[in-house]
Amino acid sequence: MQYRRIGRNELYTIDVLQELADAQEDYADLQKQSSGEARFAQKILSDPGKKNGLYWPTSGAEPESPIGPLIAGASRRDISAI
Repeated sequence: MQYRRIGRNELYTIDVLQELADAQEDYADLQKQSSGEARFAQKILSDPGKKNGLYWPTSGAEPESPIGPLIAGASRRDISAI
């Protein structure tokens, strides 16, 4: 049973890391569109009022940050069930 739990946890971790790599690519694309130069994010959470990380809060019609859906999914996952 414990081996199965470790395997599942490792698979979730791999999924998260793949999502973070994809988010970095999305962030670099956004940077290239706005400034002409592709740059990777240096942090996960943006400073308040800025879009200098992979996550920033959005309102209404604004496009989501690169890891918006990832954070939303993680907050719904019941870790105790893993």
